[in-house]
Amino acid sequence: MKIHLYILLITLLAQNLLSKAVSSESAKIAALNYAETFLISSKDDADLLTLSNINLVDYKVSISNDTLLFVFNLSGNGWIIMSGDDKVKPVIGYSVSGRYSLENQSPSFESWINYISEIIYNKISDPDANSLEDYNWYIKDDFDNELFQSSKKPIMPLLKTKWNQGYPYNLSCPIDPETGKRAITGCVATAMAQVLYFHRFPLKGKGKVEYKHKQFGDIKSDFSESKYQYGIMKHFHHEFKDSASKYAVSKLMFDCGVAVRMNYGLDASGASSVRAFDALLENFGFSADYKRLSQDISDEEWKNLLYDNLSLGLPMYYAGSSLKNGGGHAFVCDGYDNGFFHFNWGWGGSQDGYFEVGYQKTNLLYNSGQHIIAFAKPNDFSLGYGEIPSDKFEVNNSIESSTIIPMDFNNDKLRFYHILSIHDTNDVDYFKLEIPEDEDHYLLDLKYADSYYGESGDINNGAILRITVSHSGRIDTLLYPQTIKIENSGTVIIKVEPIFKYRYGVYIADFNLYRFNKPFIDVKLGLNNSYLSNEKVSLNWFSNLTPPFDIELINQNFPGKFFGKVNKFNGNNYLWQLTVDMESDNNYFFKITHSIDDKILGYSEPFEIKKYEYLHLETPHWANDIHIGIPFDITWETNFDENITLELLKDSLFFRYIAADVANEGVYSWLPDDSVTIGDNFRVKISKSNDYRIYSVSEDFSIQPYTSVEDDNKLLRLQLISHIGNVMYIYLDWAYLEKLELFDLRGNLLGIYNITTNGTPWFLPNLLSGTYFILEKSKDNYKLHKISL
Repeated sequence: MKIHLYILLITLLAQNLLSKAVSSESAKIAALNYAETFLISSKDDADLLTLSNINLVDYKVSISNDTLLFVFNLSGNGWIIMSGDDKVKPVIGYSVSGRYSLENQSPSFESWINYISEIIYNKISDPDANSLEDYNWYIKDDFDNELFQSSKKPIMPLLKTKWNQGYPYNLSCPIDPETGKRAITGCVATAMAQVLYFHRFPLKGKGKVEYKHKQFGDIKSDFSESKYQYGIMKHFHHEFKDSASKYAVSKLMFDCGVAVRMNYGLDASGASSVRAFDALLENFGFSADYKRLSQDISDEEWKNLLYDNLSLGLPMYYAGSSLKNGGGHAFVCDGYDNGFFHFNWGWGGSQDGYFEVGYQKTNLLYNSGQHIIAFAKPNDFSLGYGEIPSDKFEVNNSIESSTIIPMDFNNDKLRFYHILSIHDTNDVDYFKLEIPEDEDHYLLDLKYADSYYGESGDINNGAILRITVSHSGRIDTLLYPQTIKIENSGTVIIKVEPIFKYRYGVYIADFNLYRFNKPFIDVKLGLNNSYLSNEKVSLNWFSNLTPPFDIELINQNFPGKFFGKVNKFNGNNYLWQLTVDMESDNNYFFKITHSIDDKILGYSEPFEIKKYEYLHLETPHWANDIHIGIPFDITWETNFDENITLELLKDSLFFRYIAADVANEGVYSWLPDDSVTIGDNFRVKISKSNDYRIYSVSEDFSIQPYTSVEDDNKLLRLQLISHIGNVMYIYLDWAYLEKLELFDLRGNLLGIYNITTNGTPWFLPNLLSGTYFILEKSKDNYKLHKISL
């Protein structure tokens, strides 16, 4: 992967202060050295890093000319934030995925950027603050990474969720009676909900909260009547395809919001983090500590506290605010790498990454506000699994006292069904198999399910229990539905242990041992050992049995996925289309089982699915929001490099280009005009500009006429009275008007005007000769006017 850097230059308020500023070239070299050492996985990739092809974007957030932060985008994936002064450590934060963009930044991340900028500004202006030697080391040709290597082991991000605050997460939030729009969930509720989902706890809450909101009226929830359906909730926005999953996650979000008495709003919803702490304990059955960063705690002590929490497998609700503006935000700290902590900002994954924390000696404190809900874990199990009972095999907590699995086969299959009670991190269960000396061959698999939910699936991926099998002088980790071959006789020891503390409960273990009287015949998959996720591959096997067969796709690192039966027998092969929902960079294999007698026929050799090209396309598909003359947004995000083309399809046929050779992520506003037929079905298609392969097609949507209103007295009357040069004067007869929006013929929004005057001329400046649209809105009614200069 060849990596180029694109610099985003951020400047903030700073006066003529005496400090040693860092040039963009030095920051660039330091960023490359850091990326080469810590962010690139192979030496070959690191050798391809280059200082060429750098584009500089000047993004000024104040009137100052002093540079406080540099942001470098890697051309493949990832970005790095570097400080602009040598009084602050060079690396401020980074991400190993995505691109840094000024668009769609989470409020929490923006606040954090402002907070860091204030810190650097204060450092520059502090005459007692000394320059650090770090930058000098970072820009050396022989950069020595050992000087900056942490002794702590990395902790991969614990959260898999990339949840947000809008649709569908806010489907249970209150509706504004004036606009008909829903409030957003708020960062406090989103952070809490992601922590609850991580633990899959509680299954229901306790108590009830009711309060009155000046905008939304009565807001209430009885948590004891709620049922949180974690099993159908998804990790990503585009995975919520059915109404059940959407309302399940929105119910969890809403209860979190009500529990903290959320001050709901259409653009921002806020609540106290102290209330979040109280709600976790009082309404959701957690135990936790509330910790605040203060002048009495050093940076090192604070970081150790965070690391100790994460090392227990516990993500943390984290909040911060700046003393200067008082704005506070909540997010989740869930990982660690080389001195940096991973933040999930609760904004759909946007800007999630690793960042510096602490800075308590700066006299500004996102710090007044840096506080966490530490060591949060399920405590009141009456809200979940109930009391965890002892099982009859509690004596099998050592190899010597292993529970012996009897070799009782039925048609060459042995099944041993067992309930495990895992009480704490020291509760380890051992089981023993004695394989006889004979000519047979054996396969062992083990799956476990949560006995309360009665399902395997999402929790059944090695995140709760670790299964290790010792046999024939080797030790294998068994992740269901991975199967282990046992070719030799002797003792097999199966060890079941919790991976994380506090993730315990009652589990159903299902042991299966298969016996064969001949060696296994491996299933072959094509000719290669790696494939792209959109390829068709041929699966081949040998068997003297007749179909039908069950084909099960198995991921060695994640739960398996049942693929289906081969109902038509065509020799000994099956053509299979790899799909884009495959986990990238993981090993897979196929398991072939005879459907009639459940005999396993064989396995394919492991093969790798190369990183699939991710694309998320979203258009409004609720027809009433798409009208002639009213623009709507088409949003997309990809992780492939080529530019893309967006086309509008009418009844699945090409209708017109919307945009061509556009960037890999962005928003395009399209204005349906009178050439679009009202009522017809449309779709948006995305393809690659260089080869025109289709990668995504949106759901159907139809264009509606704009809404007119019979009672003209309640609407604005527009009358063009004159125009001089490029200034247009329009007379306003005002009544109940909310706003006017001005668009050009291409659908570009030129301005939004909130109207508060009555009977006075209104002028539109800086227009060129041409045709424009004015959209007026009043009480959710729309009216479009075409005007010309």
